Amino acid sequence: SDLYYGALRCNDPPPATSPPDLVDTIAECYPGSATVEMSDGAVKRMNQLQLGDVVKATSGAFSEVYFFSHRKESGMHDFIRLASSETSDVLEVSPGHLVYANGKLVAANKVLIGDTLNRGDGSEVSVSTIEKVVLQGLYHPHTMQGDIVVNGFRTSGYTTAVAAPLAHVALAPLRALHVLGVFVPQFLNEDA
Repeated sequence: SDLYYGALRCNDPPPATSPPDLVDTIAECYPGSATVEMSDGAVKRMNQLQLGDVVKATSGAFSEVYFFSHRKESGMHDFIRLASSETSDVLEVSPGHLVYANGKLVAANKVLIGDTLNRGDGSEVSVSTIEKVVLQGLYHPHTMQGDIVVNGFRTSGYTTAVAAPLAHVALAPLRALHVLGVFVPQFLNEDA
């Protein structure tokens, strides 16, 4: 049977080929320079994001950040930069982070030139360039809804480390504790 996260089927096989020289070296984060839109319309860098901030999750929907599975300011790390000639925005994300491409969740390192990425406003743009970049910081905020719009692109809060539907269920106790006002340890905040 098919597994669904939101309205998208998560067990579709990835494309047979992936971009050259882009391997799944890190499966969990965004760089510190990535940006999110706040509920008041302000833009905040990932390295400034705090627990309780309300960020854009999907077109027209905002969601509270309840947990960081990674929050590391120091160090330079490998990311994939996905760009489109249709917008000046670029998505920089770890190779194993799940993004919305061609209408389904796929690992960033499986996105190909010509694939479409979902934007935070619900529109789609075609990928025109893919490159490996080295950027500072590793940040992985989790929202109550499960998605987060980063640099104008809709992305999942989940990675290839654990199937998205299973990860969503596994994190349910942390979401419940957050709602109850119980402090949730941020166990992978290396710089905290």
